[in-house]
Amino acid sequence: KRVASREDKSFDQVNEETTHREDLITKRYKEYYGIDNLNDSKNFDFSVDTGPNNAQKVVDIIYKELKSRNLVS
Repeated sequence: KRVASREDKSFDQVNEETTHREDLITKRYKEYYGIDNLNDSKNFDFSVDTGPNNAQKVVDIIYKELKSRNLVS
């Protein structure tokens, strides 16, 4: 609804455009990386729930993870 309002489009139109874009992304990941399900957590090394955290907290979480893997000093 937010995108539809922002772009002055109907909800159905935005929903159709979003679904089409997601389909294209899914096909591209399948072609390039052999990944069928982008939502499967096994495809990721690490994820951060950004919902409850502000930007600085997200950076801190990522930095802590990278440091634990000796990827930053």
